[in-house]
Amino acid sequence: MKNKLFLTIILIIFNFIVVRADELIFESSEIRTFEEGNIIKSYSKSKIIDPQKVEITADRFTYDRKKSTLIGSGNINAHIPTNNVYITADRFTYDRVELILVAVGNVKTYDLINVTTTESNYMKYNTSTGLINTVGETFVNIDNEYIIDTADLYIDKVNKELFSNKKTKVLDNFGNTYFFDSFKFNQITN
Repeated sequence: MKNKLFLTIILIIFNFIVVRADELIFESSEIRTFEEGNIIKSYSKSKIIDPQKVEITADRFTYDRKKSTLIGSGNINAHIPTNNVYITADRFTYDRVELILVAVGNVKTYDLINVTTTESNYMKYNTSTGLINTVGETFVNIDNEYIIDTADLYIDKVNKELFSNKKTKVLDNFGNTYFFDSFKFNQITN
């Protein structure tokens, strides 16, 4: 009898954790639901938390439960705790199934682990693999040692590499300027 009670309590706790981890947590002064609760909208500053994956604040957002897609606009601030990365942007889309965050307009990333900042107008970030790619002109500051001016940048956070097949200008902290037709930079070996 005691074993059954203990097992039942463990199963209840486990089910609560699993259900809780699958839900988004919304913090907002005004939330409205549409289409039988499948569309959730907020028109005021809100914080959305996808447990252990991403935390996002935005002035406005729409969440589509059927598509598992979150769209936000206005003063975007995102934090990816697993990679310790912060992102600011004008607009974003977050796909909860693919774990991909796309940020558009005045995008800036702050990588606190690698002491790197990135600026671009478009960024796609796979939060599960740590792969980031930007489209168009991109500026990177690596620990105030290197300033990189390139386009269509790829960042592999796992292997700590940055690379682009576009023309690139690199300025080091000694004032030297280097030009490359393409480049690959490893943050471990420099």
